[in-house]
Amino acid sequence: TPEQFVRTFVSTSSQQTWVVLPEGCQSTTNPSSCADARGWDYKINQSSTWETIGLYSLWIERNLGYTGNAQYGYDTVGLGGVGEGGPTLKNMTVGGLAVNDFYLGIFGVNPKPTNFSTGARYRLRSVLASLTLGGYDASRFLSNNLTITFAPNNERDLVVAIQSITTDKSSSGSNTLLPSSSPIFAYIDSTVPQIWLPRSVCQAFEDAFGLVYDSATDLYLFNNTLHQSLVTRNASVTFTLGASLNGGETVDITLPYAAFDLQASSPYRGLANSTAYFPLRRAANDTQYTLGRTFLQEAYLAVDWERANFNVSQCNWVDGVQQHLIAIPALNSTTNGTGGAVSSSSTSSSSGLATGAIVGIVIGVIVVIAALVLLLVLHFRRTRRNAHAAAIAAGKGSIGESDSSDASNAEKVYPKAELDATQTYKGSEMESENNTLLKPSDFSSAGPLGSPRTPRSEATYRNSVVTPDSGPSTPGILSPLSPGFSATPEAGSKRTEIFEMPGDMPKMSEADSKQLTEKQMMVKREALYNGVDPHSLPTTPVENTAKREAVEPGQVVPVSQATAEASGILTPPSEDSSSGSSGGRGRTFSFTKNDDNPNARAT
Repeated sequence: TPEQFVRTFVSTSSQQTWVVLPEGCQSTTNPSSCADARGWDYKINQSSTWETIGLYSLWIERNLGYTGNAQYGYDTVGLGGVGEGGPTLKNMTVGGLAVNDFYLGIFGVNPKPTNFSTGARYRLRSVLASLTLGGYDASRFLSNNLTITFAPNNERDLVVAIQSITTDKSSSGSNTLLPSSSPIFAYIDSTVPQIWLPRSVCQAFEDAFGLVYDSATDLYLFNNTLHQSLVTRNASVTFTLGASLNGGETVDITLPYAAFDLQASSPYRGLANSTAYFPLRRAANDTQYTLGRTFLQEAYLAVDWERANFNVSQCNWVDGVQQHLIAIPALNSTTNGTGGAVSSSSTSSSSGLATGAIVGIVIGVIVVIAALVLLLVLHFRRTRRNAHAAAIAAGKGSIGESDSSDASNAEKVYPKAELDATQTYKGSEMESENNTLLKPSDFSSAGPLGSPRTPRSEATYRNSVVTPDSGPSTPGILSPLSPGFSATPEAGSKRTEIFEMPGDMPKMSEADSKQLTEKQMMVKREALYNGVDPHSLPTTPVENTAKREAVEPGQVVPVSQATAEASGILTPPSEDSSSGSSGGRGRTFSFTKNDDNPNARAT
């Protein structure tokens, strides 16, 4: 600021911008002509945006013998000529130099995504160099499938294998300059102008083209006669390049003799005058093998710095071809360009799997796992079914069942033989309607002594008239002395024992759905079966161990009601009995049994 215009080379090995300072032409006799030859100079003290950093070494190309230092600082750098209005970047690193090894300044593009070629003034109408940042011009090269990854050394990353070098016209009779049996690796660097090859290869070039090495300048200089002879011969040199020293994908880069027909001007390499020279340099070791700008005149170099790969293609010299710019997609982009500069396979391999591929892999894994689980489930179900069928056929039941016949028998509940809970019995029901007492012959057989029975209905008692002479078949109520007579347990009876009905004791949880004690269950059962007041004290039946004496029918003597009432055997009926209640139908019997006095009477 204000603008100062300079001309530079493009450098693939540098990330900085270098310009020539006025001090670089102070030792010459014509500083103005020197400044013009070196691409114009840059005056630091005239820039208001310059920020000084310090004096540091230039560093790059040390392996080729280039040395020097520069005054570094920050300044605004833009691209384009006067009035073109190109892109501008602030706070760029700029180095001001005055050494002669780097005769022109450089514009560093490493490691930014960029593609370029050097250009050739001898082609068509003096084609200039092409520089594309962030993409490439597909119209400038012949596409191929060669993709080369960066070398491990970040100072020499654009390394390519030279598998062979040949020429179509040689004065020595041999067209091989670098045999395929001795391939080498070389570094592509646009910072330097020459091609640096092993001494043996340089010797082959000397024999093929009649070159003479000048030890003072370390250049191959030739006079006008040799120069005119080489121009007339117009030999070409072909470089066969690949990613590896032997085999694999390769590409041929052919350079016509015009690519080697260069001029070295003063003060380059101490020359006093401009001289034609062949741009070939002898390398001391393999770290100096370099393909400089001479090679890039016929080669299009496309570099993808993000994915760390590059491509080298033969330039396309078709006149009037339409420009076709293609952007190199960002690392996280799925869009791929076309052409041979950067292959889509290398792009996808270096950037990893795409999102769609990852999703597809995950879904595939889930489907496989689900299928395996389903197969295992079906296998176990079939195995279980077969085992179950085999167990049934053998009479052992299904798998997992144990012999539980004892347990099942223990849990069986048999029907209980219970009294009819709908019948009620009163003490006066032993008397018929005509106030006569029943005799033993009026009762029918009902079973063994002490066994439970179901009383007859009230209508049976009411319609039965029993006489002393009645037979056992006469309808009526059984006498206690009748065969098979069973005492009827009546509520409130003090003389008759209560006998439990045969059956199972109910579980505690079955009694009104709550846990009861054994005594509470007995009270509950007596209330259900015998009509006992549940609030009265429960009594435990006591088995009568007294021997029951047999009574003959003739010993039963009928007693009138008046006599029974007078003797206290029978309680007189209440007032309600006269109104038709069942309280006046009681019967009283007198039984006589005495070993000493057969006439004694027991009531």
